[in-house]
Amino acid sequence: DAAADVESSAAELERAKAAAAEREAELGRRLQTAEKDSSALKLAVRDATSKFDDAAAELERLKTASVIREKQLAEDLKTAKMTKLMYRWRNQSTSHAFMSWRDNVREIKRTMRVVEKVAGRWRRLQLSVPFNDWLDIVAAAKEERTRRRLEE
Repeated sequence: DAAADVESSAAELERAKAAAAEREAELGRRLQTAEKDSSALKLAVRDATSKFDDAAAELERLKTASVIREKQLAEDLKTAKMTKLMYRWRNQSTSHAFMSWRDNVREIKRTMRVVEKVAGRWRRLQLSVPFNDWLDIVAAAKEERTRRRLEE
């Protein structure tokens, strides 16, 4: 009976060893898969970090360039204003004549728009006179027809 128990225990131990070996093999496969995934994730993180660093450097470069460009534009604007001021100061008589001419042209254009608007109204009124005359003729003809029917 003890020998049977020993054999049964030995068989159970062998089954447990086989199960443990199978479990160990499964865990080894999972570990290899996890290591591959970990390696792939490390590469992805490294790539993402590199791209982020590149983007940050590009952003900084663009900020610096925009500040430089803004300063240049401010300087150009200042120079343009000073140049315009100097030309006006130097050519005051010419400038006054030009501004007077410009104002006269604006006034003439405004007057022409007003005159065109009034002329358009007059034209429309002239078109409506014959139409109104036609309406009067039609109304008179209707009255005449009605009167003749009543007389008959």
